[in-house]
Amino acid sequence: MEADRLQQEALAIAACLAAGSQAAQMHTKRALNHWLRMAWPAFEVSLHAEIQRFSSADAREGLASIRGKRQAVFT
Repeated sequence: MEADRLQQEALAIAACLAAGSQAAQMHTKRALNHWLRMAWPAFEVSLHAEIQRFSSADAREGLASIRGKRQAVFT
């Protein structure tokens, strides 16, 4: 999305939210924050596993296949 279109879209969403129920937004934010606090440990474990795999042979092969515009051959 182009930067100017993105800005317009963001402002339109902000205006819609500003016109909405503050109580509903507060409770939605509270629920989402609660979910985030509960899910954060699983996210950290998943992120750690992904980072560890970036240095694997499969990751290197995947990147090489993209750069070489060929099918990857994973081990």
